[in-house]
Amino acid sequence: MHEMSILSNVMDVVLKYAQENNARKVVSVTLVVSELRDVVDELMESCFQFLCRNTIVKDATLHMEKVPLKAQCNQCRLVFPADIKQPETLVCPDCGSKQLHIHSGKEFLIKSIEIA
Repeated sequence: MHEMSILSNVMDVVLKYAQENNARKVVSVTLVVSELRDVVDELMESCFQFLCRNTIVKDATLHMEKVPLKAQCNQCRLVFPADIKQPETLVCPDCGSKQLHIHSGKEFLIKSIEIA
């Protein structure tokens, strides 16, 4: 369960930001999470709630914006949706090349922290 480790790092950043800005409480935290990060939404929420207890983040809402995996063909440069669980999507639909690289889908970042 790497969700706890991930959210522990997020909480460190959130609490530091809140302290630096003299916040009374944290209202919400928005994360951008890609498909390749392989996190379970329910576990992320549970870990967030657990780590927030007894802090100014305890009543905050966790929002997660999902970023789909997209590949880019090294031959024709087309960017297209891909799914690592479906190998047939790992072929360029334009030229048929299997020489691809990840265009998006590795992201994990804190997009916003709303404080009061």
